[in-house]
Amino acid sequence: MVLVCTVSADYFSPSCACIIQGRLGLGNDVIAMDISAGCSGFIFGLETIRALMMVRNAQYGLIVGAEVLSKKMDMTDRSTCVLFGDGAAAAVVELSDNDYYSVIGVDGDEEMINIKSPDGFIHMDGQATYKFAVATVPKVIEQVVTKAGLNYDDIDHFVLHQANLRIIESIAKKLKQPMGKFVVNIEKYGNTSAASVGLALDEAISAGRIRKGDKVLMCAFGAGRTWGAIVLEM
Repeated sequence: MVLVCTVSADYFSPSCACIIQGRLGLGNDVIAMDISAGCSGFIFGLETIRALMMVRNAQYGLIVGAEVLSKKMDMTDRSTCVLFGDGAAAAVVELSDNDYYSVIGVDGDEEMINIKSPDGFIHMDGQATYKFAVATVPKVIEQVVTKAGLNYDDIDHFVLHQANLRIIESIAKKLKQPMGKFVVNIEKYGNTSAASVGLALDEAISAGRIRKGDKVLMCAFGAGRTWGAIVLEM
């Protein structure tokens, strides 16, 4: 199965996932679909593809988080356009017996972050987003760590949505965890929405920072309002 997380696909239809399935020459028995969960996309995508793989007894799945947010920017809105970037990340997912715990949530909100007609641009209330993130993310992290039967010191790496360095620093302070355990690459790409967590995860693995057997906590929040966190063993 192929699952793409995005809010900036080339077409309303067909889905990005269908186009990828065709270009990769995958079998026609593959489930292919897109998910729109804003910046929480990669987390929602992992949860969805895992569930579908378990139901279908699938061996492998492909998850992609990809955004071309530059085409969704009003360049005269300097409070928003300077924050976002384009990016993509992909992972082949395989079911295993390794530990996996998740917490997912939605609190329907149309105003905090949105892409509305007729302009099609991203609009964001920056202060409301910041307050939402610093209040919600620590709670979600606490929930998923408790669900996993762990404590914060047991987590080797925190891979959070790269929305704002101050948000990440605030969360680290609330959790009383060193910044050295938090993967940060926002200075390279900005906020890449659904690609954010996947990009950070890939860079940390490629650099040898995250290794097999490490316990990794991924967490994101975004438009919707959506949030989610996953603890897994690599």
